[in-house]
Amino acid sequence: MIMPPNLPPLNAIPTNLIMGFLGTGKTTSILHLVSQKPAHETWAILVNEFGRIGVDGSILAESNATVAEVPGGCLCCEAGPVFDVTLNRLLSEARPDRLLIEPTGIGHPRQIIHKLSHEPHSNVLDLKATICLVDPRHLAQEKYRQHEIFRDQIAYADILIANKTDVCNADDLLRFQAFASALEPKKHTITRISHGCMDSQYLDIDANRNRLTPDHAQSKNIITREPATHHPSPDGWVQTEHNADGFYSTSWSISRDVVFDLPLFQTWIQSLPLERIKAVIHTRSGWTLINGSSDAIDLTNTAAAEKTVVEIITTTPMSLSAINRLQQ
Repeated sequence: MIMPPNLPPLNAIPTNLIMGFLGTGKTTSILHLVSQKPAHETWAILVNEFGRIGVDGSILAESNATVAEVPGGCLCCEAGPVFDVTLNRLLSEARPDRLLIEPTGIGHPRQIIHKLSHEPHSNVLDLKATICLVDPRHLAQEKYRQHEIFRDQIAYADILIANKTDVCNADDLLRFQAFASALEPKKHTITRISHGCMDSQYLDIDANRNRLTPDHAQSKNIITREPATHHPSPDGWVQTEHNADGFYSTSWSISRDVVFDLPLFQTWIQSLPLERIKAVIHTRSGWTLINGSSDAIDLTNTAAAEKTVVEIITTTPMSLSAINRLQQ
């Protein structure tokens, strides 16, 4: 890592991975963690998104932390080279006291942990406990329980947290407790929260170095990927498609001059085979943050942005042209 002159080298920056499958509330939890930041400390956040057009950076921009974004796939795969450059720049410019990394919800944890715990990153980062968020309702669905990435995220976590417990029923919570208690090796911490209200004390827990064995580190990542397709248009719209691991990301970056009909937009997204949506859109009543999954979609007012950004993740391809009909 290239350092500015007259500055000491960076060393042993406490670093945590905040993992979890699509829609488990990682970004909301990170916002809550940053709200507990000591006033004298500088924190940095590196957020990785599956889609080619990042949205989380816009959501996290209002946090009291320095944010960098790596869109376009998993940190250890397609986005690997961009990750290295972005991480180096983030650390050099922010010189943080702590680094939080949010991989995409379908990121590959063992490869990411291996990457961060070896040179050159291990010379600068002190990898602390890896935290995995789980929506307990997902444990009732085979499509999650049998998904390799879902299982790996849980397996490689030091701390397992059930989030969104406010919308879970008693059976969901009992199922989570039975599942978590049966895991081997045992987790350092198993707990439950709602609304992403995670205690920052978990960030200082040491990682279990034995979770990443040499066999794990050498395992191959056998996945099916298609190259991203970009659809630029003369009116300031950029549309991209990307798919991997059985999921399809469709993303848009749109001029802030385009104003959307919010009720029409809501009706449209509710008709989709949705796994995940994140968006910051310009509507007649102002700017709206949309954050949701197949279970629920939340809309809140937000600060004006430089542009409208939308990322939708589905399990089947979707029409790129549909969004054009939703303008005011």
